Amino acid sequence: MNSPLIEESQLDKEGPILLVADIECLGDEPFIGLEFKDADHAYSFYNAYALKTGFSIRKASHYKAKKKDEIVTGLHLTCSKEGHYKPRHETEVDDPQKEMQYTRTGCKAHIRIKMTSSGKWKVTRFVKEHNHVLIDSPSKSRFLRS
Repeated sequence: MNSPLIEESQLDKEGPILLVADIECLGDEPFIGLEFKDADHAYSFYNAYALKTGFSIRKASHYKAKKKDEIVTGLHLTCSKEGHYKPRHETEVDDPQKEMQYTRTGCKAHIRIKMTSSGKWKVTRFVKEHNHVLIDSPSKSRFLRS
């Protein structure tokens, strides 16, 4: 194993643990079990994957451990089109002059990462399927939010 992404000294029950040392050299999609040095590296990796694939992401939620001084121990990153628009006020529902395009389509694509006991961040869930059209042209990627 001569890949810069695999540390041979670290073995898991299911095989080697992959560590993302250089985000640019890992061009593949995420998978369950993939590990990162920290949450920022995980976000950067998923954002790079999203840009390459043709969608943008957002942080949907995070989880804090009460026993560990409220530090973030989990992160949920979703496609920016996840969920549905909910009007904040009743006037927004009936306001005819507010003709805006809603960007949420209920897309289910997401990734969930959790901090392990060793302090690394591990992908625990990955859903790849989108229910909307993805941007297929690199020249249009500048229109993506993330």
